[in-house]
Amino acid sequence: MRITIATYAYRLLRIRCAAMMLGLLMIWTSCRDTPIEPVFTARLTGQVVESATLEPVAKALVSTNPPTQTVFTDSLGQFDLGEIPVASYSVQAEKTGYVTSFAAAELIRDQTLHVVIRLPRDTADNSTPTQAASPTPADGATNQPIELQLCWQASDPDGDPLQFDLWLFPGPDGQMTRMAHAITDTCWTLSNLKYATDYVWQINTSDGTNGTVY
Repeated sequence: MRITIATYAYRLLRIRCAAMMLGLLMIWTSCRDTPIEPVFTARLTGQVVESATLEPVAKALVSTNPPTQTVFTDSLGQFDLGEIPVASYSVQAEKTGYVTSFAAAELIRDQTLHVVIRLPRDTADNSTPTQAASPTPADGATNQPIELQLCWQASDPDGDPLQFDLWLFPGPDGQMTRMAHAITDTCWTLSNLKYATDYVWQINTSDGTNGTVY
């Protein structure tokens, strides 16, 4: 009986030792360092402009895919997404009244990439400007000087900036001449007009989106 008990105790001791060694092995395995991949970054900046005029677009919302940061453009249309992970991105710019546009950005480690995004105007709900009116001198005015300032009024329902072409017709059979093109002022001075001559003048108005209003 003593031999049997001793043998049983010995076996039990061996089992306990094996269990302790297995536990120590598991602890050692779990404590080993897990390698961490380095994250390289680059800086992404840019500007959002109106596609037709290249004028800056302020307060446009800029984001990326894959997602990083979302920012608004400043008064000059500029934006800065700061340091973001190196990757290939699609940069999106959007603003009410414009068609959402994208630009590709391939970032290189420790470098700065500047992109320009052009936003076309959304013409779906854009209204045409009003026809030029309230001319000065008034229609039919006589005894005008040969150097004469012409003025008019026009507006746009959407608040779009307007440009004007001024056309002049010297006499009933004269050839039409464009005296000014794409001006933004609502006054223009003519000089070297002829005495005793009837002139007809016309203003063409454009908001850069819809067709010209005559």
